[in-house]
Formats: sequence, C-alpha cells, structure tokens
Amino acid sequence: MATMAATNVRDVGPKDVQACNNTSTRIDLANIADVPYYVEKRYVRAVDNGEEFQYEEVPIEEFYDDDKEDTLDALIRNVKDQQRESQVITTSTSATVPRGTLTTQPEAVDDFVRNFLVRMGMKKTMQQFQIEWHNLSSSGRIKTNECGYLPDVVKHNEELSEKMKLLESEVDRYRKSAEKAREEFVKMKKERDYHRQHHNRIAQEKNNLVTFVKR
Repeated sequence: MATMAATNVRDVGPKDVQACNNTSTRIDLANIADVPYYVEKRYVRAVDNGEEFQYEEVPIEEFYDDDKEDTLDALIRNVKDQQRESQVITTSTSATVPRGTLTTQPEAVDDFVRNFLVRMGMKKTMQQFQIEWHNLSSSGRIKTNECGYLPDVVKHNEELSEKMKLLESEVDRYRKSAEKAREEFVKMKKERDYHRQHHNRIAQEKNNLVTFVKR
C-alpha cells in the first residue's frame, strides 16, 4: 500500500534546489509558503499474516425512520401507548394475586381472665391463676379446646367501655381548658374595671383643674 502527501505540490527547478541548499537550517514558520521543499514518496508495508482482510462498510443505525417521528403528535402517541401497557400490566397483576381476608376469632375464657387481671394490675392473682391453669391443663382435668369462647356481646361491651373512657378523658381535658379560659376572662375583666376606674378618676381630676383655672 502506497501513500503520498499531495498537499502544496509545485514544480521544483534547479534554481529552487540551489536556493534551498543555500538557505539556513532554520525556517520561519510564518513564511513557510516562500520556502521551497520537496515531495517524497513513502511506501507502507502491511504485516504479512498470510490472510487477506476484507473491508466492509459499517452501516450507521438510524434512530428515527422518518423526520416526522419527532413531532409532538408522535410523542403524545408514544406516551399514551406506554400508559396503556402499564395499566394492562397492573390489572393483570391484581387479577392474579389473591386478596387476603381478615377473620376475627372470639376471645377465649382464659385469655379474657388474663387480660382482666393484667388490666387491673393484679399480678399475684395472675401468677396464681397461671399456676393453677397449667396444673389443671397438664393433668387433663381441663381441656383448653373445650373451654369455650366469650360471646360477642362481652367483647362489644368492652369496646364500648374503652370508647367511654376515652370520651371521658377528652371531656375532662375540655373541661380543664374551659376552666382555664374562664379564669383568664375573670382576670381580664378585673383589669378592665381597674383601668376604667383609673381613667374616670383622671378625667374627673382634669375637669376639676379646668374649673379651677377658669376661676
């Protein structure tokens, strides 16, 4: 394979050769166009691997088939398609995943007794109840699965009692706030009466002074 630099090629004569030989070795790059020079051929030898390479043109992939794809309508259409696909995926996923169900089981009698003792702070009674219950259940005199459960009415009454306690605490808090506001009102009323009396006294003294000056 042969390569040859072909830039700034011109005919070189004997006079130019002699002038080039007589010039100094330093060449001013600013006036490089006025300096004569030669063009020499150079040959580049390829590495002989015993194989011949075939060069093919690499196609450049086009990101868009047409310039019209860059329009606003095309972008809106693509966004709508993506939203539709996401909705389809969501509906299919929700249809395949089963929903869990929550079931409430009635409270057992022994659990009710334990919760009552804990709520009332009866620790010693709770400990004694645990010991006796364990002894009876281990000996087989009491079967835990046959003790039964509390009726729903008892649980409902407990919930109502808890709500009543919560409402009573809120009423007590509102009562305290109202009492505090009433005390503040009484205090402000006393201050108002004091300032009113002071103003009336000053006005009376002013009238007396005006009357005295007029005399």
